[in-house]
Amino acid sequence: MRSRRAREHSLKPSLPALFFDVMGKMKNLSKIEWMIRGVDENAVIGRAFIEDGRRLPGVKHLISTMNAPWLIDACPSLTSLEAKRDDYVWVEAAHTRDVAWFAAAWRLKGLRKLDMGEVEWTGTMTDYERTSRYPSH
Repeated sequence: MRSRRAREHSLKPSLPALFFDVMGKMKNLSKIEWMIRGVDENAVIGRAFIEDGRRLPGVKHLISTMNAPWLIDACPSLTSLEAKRDDYVWVEAAHTRDVAWFAAAWRLKGLRKLDMGEVEWTGTMTDYERTSRYPSH
């Protein structure tokens, strides 16, 4: 038989889940500046958000590092998207992250402004063979 303390602990939601529960209840939330650094940190928070299926339909403007493509998907009404640089990403993870971020941005139907000004462009971002829908071969 489990103790009362063990039962209470198992019923408590995780911190990321609580965080997004609060964000989801902010009905007038129209702008988010999401500057949580690091791929792993964003993955933990994003996983909790995706599992819950929560959306933030009122958010129109998002400022974020490229480590949070899940947040783009969670804000289907975005009209303005701004990318900030995060220097704490290994090269291997950076390519996967960039592809996921651009794919999420591509899915936005109402995007009117895309600001990539603080992103350090890499060869994988501009390699025609990797980025073109119509590769040469």
